[in-house]
Amino acid sequence: MRTNNGEALLLTAIKGLGLVGLPRFISADAVAAGRLVTVLDDFPMPAATLSALFPPRRRLTGRVRIVVEHLAKHVRSQMPSATVAADCCCVTSERTGP
Repeated sequence: MRTNNGEALLLTAIKGLGLVGLPRFISADAVAAGRLVTVLDDFPMPAATLSALFPPRRRLTGRVRIVVEHLAKHVRSQMPSATVAADCCCVTSERTGP
């Protein structure tokens, strides 16, 4: 399964349907509650890129700038390390099937 939806991957892991790679800020509560366990901690996740794209030759509006600054601040607060990959982990439930 391939998706860019972290919540869908989280539910997949919680239901015992497979091993998923997630940012820790998405999986932290489920790991803390014992619904998921981290695995493969010795194997770093690949780096991820987060981009904000704007149409060329258009002035960046104040509203867009505020949203981008808010997102950047939120991402930095949730992932304070130098790279996103350092804040990702593989998780799975302890169940082996549906």
